[in-house]
Amino acid sequence: MFGTNPIAIGFPAGEEPPIVIDMATSTVAYGKIEMAVRAGERIPLGWAIDRDGRPTTDPRAMIDGGALVPLGSDREHGGHKGYGLAVAVDVLCAVLSGANWGPFAPPFAMRQPDPPRWVGKGIGHFFGAMRVDAFRETDEFKSHIDDLVRTLRATRPAPGTSGPLIPGDPERAAQAVRDVEGVPLLAAVLEDLRDIARRTGVPLE
Repeated sequence: MFGTNPIAIGFPAGEEPPIVIDMATSTVAYGKIEMAVRAGERIPLGWAIDRDGRPTTDPRAMIDGGALVPLGSDREHGGHKGYGLAVAVDVLCAVLSGANWGPFAPPFAMRQPDPPRWVGKGIGHFFGAMRVDAFRETDEFKSHIDDLVRTLRATRPAPGTSGPLIPGDPERAAQAVRDVEGVPLLAAVLEDLRDIARRTGVPLE
């Protein structure tokens, strides 16, 4: 009944990189299902269910009438919390703004069918910002974020790991590689892009 309902929150730091939380309220984003289909791979158990509500490792079974599961997967693993977050995001983004919510949001990608009915206007978003200096001195806040980041990084690593990551670290590491080596694309994705370029008349290369 809901999409991936992403949540993104950023906290500025002083000398350390900012803390950037960017996540879906489903166990994984829909794009990972699409990539598995294009690569001809199975998906891990706990990502999706089929049209009958059974857990599946077949990405096509999710697309063909199935669904992504909420963050946490099932109730025993906290899936009800992911469901609650998904509801909250849809209310803030869609109901509050008068946009289409849940299964009535219009498609955001080509080749997706229109929803069965409209309950609002378009796709809604919610943006919120807080003035740090309304609470405390900005430099003090950033200094405390620096201390938070450094304290977390200094935490004893779990066996077999190099230590804790801060939200935003994997993306920064990936960007450093992509800036030098470019963005890797599956052959199927590249062909989709070429097809879109042909149909729209927008050159790809």
